[in-house]
Amino acid sequence: MDSKHAILLVQDEPTPPPALAEALLQDGHEVTVAGDADTAFSMFVGKLPDLVIVALGIGSEALPLCAMMRGMSTVPIMVVAKPEASVSRIAAYEAGAEICIRWPTPIGDIVAQVRAVLRRNHLPLPGEQVLHAGDIEVDLKTRTVLVRCKTVRLTPKEFDLLVYMMRHRGEVLTYRALLGALWGSNYVRHKHYLHVLVRHLRTKIETDPSQPLYIATEPWIGYRFDPPEAQPPARSEILENDLRDF
Repeated sequence: MDSKHAILLVQDEPTPPPALAEALLQDGHEVTVAGDADTAFSMFVGKLPDLVIVALGIGSEALPLCAMMRGMSTVPIMVVAKPEASVSRIAAYEAGAEICIRWPTPIGDIVAQVRAVLRRNHLPLPGEQVLHAGDIEVDLKTRTVLVRCKTVRLTPKEFDLLVYMMRHRGEVLTYRALLGALWGSNYVRHKHYLHVLVRHLRTKIETDPSQPLYIATEPWIGYRFDPPEAQPPARSEILENDLRDF
């Protein structure tokens, strides 16, 4: 079954048009539309969505709404504003928006932005349930990780780092890109955060953390996730797993 994300679309006029809600539905999401800030906040509290899209056409209550939602949750918020809107992008970001889009923008581009925001926030995209890389299996819905058929417990940030790297396997991931994806743009200079996190993750997924097979260091640049081919579990591991069933 496809993974559906709950999206709250807040607008009191057809900007963006109803076609946006339809496009999001066709992309596999569950969309709820609210026509004013009070209704939107009640819906937000009643069923915490995976993403909120706020059209600044709802008036002066738009940014306070964003700020209230941000004060309660880290749910990503997208703002769609017409060029003549008096609210600046800076004000939208300060109110808690993760991304601000100027209208008119092609519907397809907005849907692509939605997918990108969900991906950056480590949420499974429609149809994406389990990630595989080498001997690692990650269930995005239950947030469980198997390494060579054994469950490995990761901290939330370790899990987010692993998922981000698995989705960008083979790519050279700069320190800046990784820090921005995991902690936000305000932390892109704090490389020591990333070094500590990578070191901890290696101890949990690598057979020998001093000679990593999954997470390679790109000197002065960042890291690269380049998983080896999956290997069948050793006979001792198979016997150990079978014995657990008795």
